[in-house]
Amino acid sequence: MGERTILDPESVAKAVEEALPRLAISLREDCLGALDVALDSETHPLGRKVLEQLCFNAQLAASDNVPICQDTGYVSVLLEVSGDILIPADIFSAVNAAVARVYTKYPLRKSLAKDALLDRSNSGDNTPAFCELSLNGVSDSTPHATLHLMLKGGGSDNASKVVMLPPGVG
Repeated sequence: MGERTILDPESVAKAVEEALPRLAISLREDCLGALDVALDSETHPLGRKVLEQLCFNAQLAASDNVPICQDTGYVSVLLEVSGDILIPADIFSAVNAAVARVYTKYPLRKSLAKDALLDRSNSGDNTPAFCELSLNGVSDSTPHATLHLMLKGGGSDNASKVVMLPPGVG
């Protein structure tokens, strides 16, 4: 086996620092286009009002460099790497340091507890991020890594339902 590529934690952290503000402040062009299409086809006055407000809010956030939504949520990170890349043990420490820098620099809501079980006090920098690693086998070509980031409002995971079934059902 030849020389293996080592994933650089600082490069990953830099990518996180560059992407997070854009995620919080601006909508992608396809999302803006979808809002415009919806507005063009909406006939109900209340529906039109809501879509107009969403479009205005997106424009305001971009022009004033502020978050689109007050609930900038928690940072969800998925790092996909080909199996021929060596991953340093501190990769997610670097990601969390980048998240902390972004949430300190920009007016983003800091809403995460330091430790969900042991210390419910606010971390003050929206860490820890929810980090996942996906290994995608050995690459046929060049070793590669893909970083996926998402801001998720805290309520987005509260989608549970309790159903009591009678004995013997299910």
